[in-house]
Amino acid sequence: CMLHNNESTSFIFKELDKTKIKYGFISLTSNPENYSRKLRYFLFLDNVKQNPFLLFKKIFFIIKNIFLKGENYKASPSFILSGGKKGVEKFPQYLRNNKLEIINTHHLDYDEYLNNLSNEKPTIVDKKSYAVYIDMYLPFSMDTSHGNKKNQPSANADEFYPLINKFFEKFENRFGYEVVVAASPRSDYSGERKNLYGDRLVIRNKTHNLIKNSKCVLIHHSTAAGIAVLYNKPMVFLTPNIVDKKLKRRIEFMANNFMQKPLKISFDYIPSININPINEYAYETYKNNYIKMEHTAEKPIWEIFSKYLNSTNWNY
Repeated sequence: CMLHNNESTSFIFKELDKTKIKYGFISLTSNPENYSRKLRYFLFLDNVKQNPFLLFKKIFFIIKNIFLKGENYKASPSFILSGGKKGVEKFPQYLRNNKLEIINTHHLDYDEYLNNLSNEKPTIVDKKSYAVYIDMYLPFSMDTSHGNKKNQPSANADEFYPLINKFFEKFENRFGYEVVVAASPRSDYSGERKNLYGDRLVIRNKTHNLIKNSKCVLIHHSTAAGIAVLYNKPMVFLTPNIVDKKLKRRIEFMANNFMQKPLKISFDYIPSININPINEYAYETYKNNYIKMEHTAEKPIWEIFSKYLNSTNWNY
């Protein structure tokens, strides 16, 4: 089920339970940010500093929940389809149900990873050595905005692209790798935006292939970090000084998952660039928590779920 159980949807779950229709919840795209109270707390403080009214709004929300607590309907799902150890933690309210079944599968990215293993695909980049940059379309996308700036981009295009290109030039001179851009699936680098990355290759919807055949991954806080983990690629985390404070926090948080510090870059200063060796413990921990637990089936999600359905004795 793709719905959350709340005030506006509880009537659906009441009816499902009343008619004894089996259903479950899905958690296959775990993001480390969703499980860090500390990060959420500091992001909230950043937002309150910009807009103190948010504090009163939060207090009102807490008080409202206290008075409505008794009215919330406790749904009775039959299963949770979970990717990684952290997957089931999105639904702690259901874990005491003895009849609940946890179906341990994996992150959606792992399906594509399995597909790449079984169907060897040639590199789409005609270069022996390249680094891939995970574009997040920061100056145009609302996906990375947060709080009272939810509908505003996290960076200014006139500043962001010249700075990131300046970094690329230094990186390319330092290592001899050309930088290829794995464009955000929601990006549009046509027309006036065609040359924002100079004459570098900009490729969309091929992130797995680009990471798999690269020498290293240049990244901010994208969950494509999980793909780098699967293909065992070193990562360099980047924090441009021109992005807002909340985005800087999120980049630092993602880098900390891999026991790294992000490289802080500005027009005035780009520090010495190093590609650090992979921390195997950090990679394995990330994989286990957010992608796939050890010893779970090496099969597509649909096949694992189909096997579960075939094994049930549901009667209608």
